Amino acid sequence: MNGRSLDPENWRKVRPADFKRACTALYQARPEGSLPQSTSWWERQLDLLFPVLIGVLLGLLPTGWRAAVDRGARDATALRQAFTEFQRSVTAFLASGDDREVAVRRAELRRQLSLVAAVRPSWALVRGLTDRLDRQEPLGETSFQGWRGATDAYKEETRKKIDDALSAYAKELDRLALALTRPLRGTLRRGRA
Repeated sequence: MNGRSLDPENWRKVRPADFKRACTALYQARPEGSLPQSTSWWERQLDLLFPVLIGVLLGLLPTGWRAAVDRGARDATALRQAFTEFQRSVTAFLASGDDREVAVRRAELRRQLSLVAAVRPSWALVRGLTDRLDRQEPLGETSFQGWRGATDAYKEETRKKIDDALSAYAKELDRLALALTRPLRGTLRRGRA
């Protein structure tokens, strides 16, 4: 008052209306004063548990996302490696005519594709890549039989078909591998990777 400070007791005696108005404003600003007193036990528990549940969910989302990304990366790497080995065996076959390694590598690539199909059964690209390995030509088993007794013209024509098929297969497999590393996206169902 007049530049002097008053303690609360003297302020209440000297200016009771100002003191009451300040106390009322402070009381109404308190969080407990603004909450209704008629909340049930369940509502109070929900008020406490809701932020905890949100925190748990927010903690699990990045963990689940990271696990999905890691699994997709592992699957994509295994798939690419199986295809690379298959491609090497086909190249060796074209040079030597020995088809035993091709059959082993085709089976491994088919196995990797079946693992992906188990996780992503709705992806038609996985089924399409598997079907191409099971067809008769150009990546099917019959393309790699009877090579030693074949004419040079037949070998050249078959080599071109196989090279073209491997190139197209590699592009589709890369598209699949990329989609595996991007979880929670339906990219293959919409036709994009």
